[in-house]
Amino acid sequence: DRKGGDNDSKPDKEDKKITLTVIVSGTPTTVEANPKQKLQVVAQKALEQTGNTSRPLSDWTIKTREGVVLDMKNTVESYGVKDDSQLVMSLEAGVGG
Repeated sequence: DRKGGDNDSKPDKEDKKITLTVIVSGTPTTVEANPKQKLQVVAQKALEQTGNTSRPLSDWTIKTREGVVLDMKNTVESYGVKDDSQLVMSLEAGVGG
């Protein structure tokens, strides 16, 4: 947890990053996100960090812990996703296999 720990010292309103835990097929990974980014950017990072790169992003869904499916074309902040939130990614039902 050491890398990038100094960023907190200078408040920069432009580039306020939030940290999300994205659980990809049961594997949690931490993704830093800008609230103005689209969820697809967060999702793509999560897939890369967990080594799930064999399937295109379009095969995946991203949901809240409560099971609400989010549209990846929308921004992180459009759903009110806050710092330390958890999102869950899974392959769409009926894709591949």
